[in-house]
Amino acid sequence: MENNMDEEFKKTFGDKLLIVEPNDEIREKIRQVFIDTELYIEETNSITKAIAMLDDSPFDIVISEMQTQNATILDLARVVKEKHKDTYLL
Repeated sequence: MENNMDEEFKKTFGDKLLIVEPNDEIREKIRQVFIDTELYIEETNSITKAIAMLDDSPFDIVISEMQTQNATILDLARVVKEKHKDTYLL
């Protein structure tokens, strides 16, 4: 049953996840939620780094903190809207 849920999730949202969270413990907890899925997961502690990562390779889902040291989620949202229209930003 869980495998079917994973497949439905992938069909709906894709299979490449980027986690953006400055706090290491919180970032790890978010990663643990998805660890048993077959999603490809990358992580960063900075929205600025996340924007660079998106320039290198698109992600299907981005889970982001509202603000990190150098940027806000609005900066990230602009990039997603302009360059990655199919990416879900949470």
